[in-house]
Amino acid sequence: MKKSIASIRDENIELQWTAAGLRVTFLVQEPISNQWVVQLPREPIEEASSRLIEHLQRDSLQLAALGEQGADVISDLLRMPYSEEREPHRPLSAIVSRSKCSCGRMGCNHIQEALKAAEGSWRAASATDRLARLGWTVESLLDAVLDRWASNLKVRDAEAELKRFVARLDTPAYRNKEGEANLAEWLAEMAHNGHLHQPGPELHDVEISLTPMQVSSLDTAVQPWVQLLPGVPGVAEGLSLVIEQARKNAERLAKPLRASKS
Repeated sequence: MKKSIASIRDENIELQWTAAGLRVTFLVQEPISNQWVVQLPREPIEEASSRLIEHLQRDSLQLAALGEQGADVISDLLRMPYSEEREPHRPLSAIVSRSKCSCGRMGCNHIQEALKAAEGSWRAASATDRLARLGWTVESLLDAVLDRWASNLKVRDAEAELKRFVARLDTPAYRNKEGEANLAEWLAEMAHNGHLHQPGPELHDVEISLTPMQVSSLDTAVQPWVQLLPGVPGVAEGLSLVIEQARKNAERLAKPLRASKS
């Protein structure tokens, strides 16, 4: 993947996310003009990037949302690589020991200050900027996940296999079946446009109404069941109680959802 370089300067601190890791430069004017340069290791960035790809491999809907809406939809996944809280398996001391400072001292205070500066800069960054610091754009991340999917397929040529599958659907036998021809056309179009990672149109057609359905009367709802169970005593009363309780439960569950949308 192509690694991008992001540079941020804030007062007397400059942060550069490079192919070698995070480079933090401290500029000091008093008592004399001086500077210290701290180089944090690359490995935590690589590990954070790998975990991001692995998660999106398992969550195709979130991957589709990333392609449609941008980096904001995965902001919770864009974690600070050098944070001990985020990396419990990697002690902070291990990061410090692999970091270098131009002052020449092992584990100096400049390294700790660099980690604090990196944490603050990460918190203030947008999701798009965080993604860039991990070495990605939205497009390159999508490509990486799709390439990983393709490499996991047990076919020599995934594109050729897909074309053969579409060709099998585009036959008189399949066209006679309702919906099959549309599926073939949709697959062909999505493959041509490079959008196979997106869910089908049916997903966007699903709507959930939070408005309770009004039933004219319980008798109207219960009557068909009474006819199906002739001679069973208490059917109408029992079903009426079930319907009423289900309605109350649905209303209780819908209230917080309505509040969140208002």
